[in-house]
Amino acid sequence: MPILRNILFGIAAVASICEAKAYTYVPLVRDDVTWTFTQVVGEGASRQTQVFTLSLDGDTCVNQLVYLKCLRCRIDRPSQPQLVAMLRESEKRVYLLRTGETDETLIYDFSDWDNISLPYPADAPQLRSIYEIEVGGIMRYCYIFDDESYIIEGIGIDSTIFGLLNPFTPSTSVPPVIYSLVSVDENGTVIYRGKNYAMSAIEHISARQVASNTPVVNTIYYNLQGIASAVPWQGINIVVATHADGYRETNKQIFNK
Repeated sequence: MPILRNILFGIAAVASICEAKAYTYVPLVRDDVTWTFTQVVGEGASRQTQVFTLSLDGDTCVNQLVYLKCLRCRIDRPSQPQLVAMLRESEKRVYLLRTGETDETLIYDFSDWDNISLPYPADAPQLRSIYEIEVGGIMRYCYIFDDESYIIEGIGIDSTIFGLLNPFTPSTSVPPVIYSLVSVDENGTVIYRGKNYAMSAIEHISARQVASNTPVVNTIYYNLQGIASAVPWQGINIVVATHADGYRETNKQIFNK
């Protein structure tokens, strides 16, 4: 019966994988997307909270590079949008050119996350794990950092401190300005709600962890008969490595003693 149960489990796992939606990269810089944020300024009696949107609209050319204009608008002043920056994306890298500046800054790099090359200072939060989550009916990668910030492809950063245009760049104001993502809508439909305003992104029913940057805390080796061992078997092994965040990584290795 154990063999039969394992075979049935394998068939069920294959069926589940076949039914899963395929991962698709969604660019961050695209038309008809609006991010809604809260912005908290000050402390105590002088504390003020504003709600504003950021939207991308209209091409513009600077230094022979094509950008989308990033417009900021307070919810209570919908007819007074302000041009705050320009964004462009090339080969899954997102560049920011702020109004009045001449040099652009790389703020997101989705080009090679397998090598975890992040355009952030050394003291920025560290990448902990990567999940696939469903946003707007599309499976995307969600990168989770050790301060519980998320960076989601096509969405940007979802944090309790940082905003879309300043991922992991602390505010220089005193007291600092604190941002929080409320929602993201596309073509007038909300596709994502910030983790402070909805359940955690990784609790989504379609979430699936695909990688971890935490250390391996336990490794088990299985031979082809399914017998476990703390040390490798001679020949083909199925190696199950458990990371500190609970993620299990499985691969096949050959050991010749």
